Amino acid sequence: MDANGAFLATTLLGAKVIDTNGTHHGVLSDLAASWSGGDDLPIVTHGVIQFHGKTKVFAWTKVSLSQREIKIVGPVDEAESAPGPMLLKQHVLDHQLVDTQDMRVVRVSDIRLAYAPDGSLVVLGVDPGQYAVIRRVLPGAWADALAKRFGWDESPFIPWSDVESTGGDGTSVIRLRTTRDGLRHLHPADIADILEQLHPQERNALINSLPVETAADAVSEADDDVQRQIIEQLAPEKAADILEEMEPDDAADIVQDLSGSKRKELLDEMDEDEAEELKELLHYDENSAGGLMTTSYVAMPVELTSQGAIDRIRELSPDAETIYYIYVVDEEHRLTGVISLRDLIVSDPTTPLWNIMVDGEKLVTVHPDDELEQVATVLEHYDLLAVPVVASDGELLGIVTVDDTLEELLPPSWRRKRGIRR
Repeated sequence: MDANGAFLATTLLGAKVIDTNGTHHGVLSDLAASWSGGDDLPIVTHGVIQFHGKTKVFAWTKVSLSQREIKIVGPVDEAESAPGPMLLKQHVLDHQLVDTQDMRVVRVSDIRLAYAPDGSLVVLGVDPGQYAVIRRVLPGAWADALAKRFGWDESPFIPWSDVESTGGDGTSVIRLRTTRDGLRHLHPADIADILEQLHPQERNALINSLPVETAADAVSEADDDVQRQIIEQLAPEKAADILEEMEPDDAADIVQDLSGSKRKELLDEMDEDEAEELKELLHYDENSAGGLMTTSYVAMPVELTSQGAIDRIRELSPDAETIYYIYVVDEEHRLTGVISLRDLIVSDPTTPLWNIMVDGEKLVTVHPDDELEQVATVLEHYDLLAVPVVASDGELLGIVTVDDTLEELLPPSWRRKRGIRR
């Protein structure tokens, strides 16, 4: 116990539980706490004992503590399960907290407790870091010496006021340190970095706490394996909602790596039109132009004027991955020309699109079966930000952007250095 009367949960766990008659009931396996959320501190309500395969509980009232021993006044009752809603060892200790200020994940290595003036035992906060782990297994002097030897500084204590539940009822295993504006206001790439540090169970709890749009952006930025794990482990309805919010090519890349049964399950959950769009993309090899392309682009009929096209862009741009180019198509959706956004903006508003578009032999395209290296060569040779993917009959199928191409060409470590992430 320190000068402020606080002590650590791990000094209690494993302690013998005896009653006033000296009867040994087992050892303390967990502490059950009640927490209403907000600024209130969790209050320990029960002790939990596992003894010969049975769960026993006792009320945390009139308990006296001594070195590795807990003396209780009152009954010890058998129970089918430990009382809720929060078990400090099961739900908090050794679990992970998201620090949104430093954009990192820390592990709860111990839990600080103290008696309040009214006699109740409350949770003050948590201790992260390696020092707290060593302190759990070694005497204080040995822990201090080892920490000094390896340069393990004691991590700052995190007060419970900086902890919140993602589940809203105090039962979620992951809790967020919501400094500054909170997790949902971070950049998707920063949330992706956090997701990659979390264990799957806590990762899914975090995803479920975010708005679908934010979750989709974060998943898009995560590593391939993490993307697949998230989509596989989420409830099908939630996973389908996230896939619908993602760019079609990114969603197709994830779905491509799923088992056949899981793929069908998610496609059945998705909106019919978006599911059909994904199915079309899944027909192509992932390292071909068809596999790399996105169906989010801006296409215009040839009879529009420059002003008409600009007005249409204002309506369509939220659904387009890139509007650096405008693709001009005929009634059969065959590509007839391409216009750069710059040329469109500087042209006279009454100018018809056919008069400013690049067409004929100057039109640069790739076929859906062209390999990744061929697409990259075209983009580099013609200095393009995106290249249209056109079928043999001239139908515009999609576009491949330079960043998606570069992402596939670079090794994962380089993608991180250059800020290129899904």
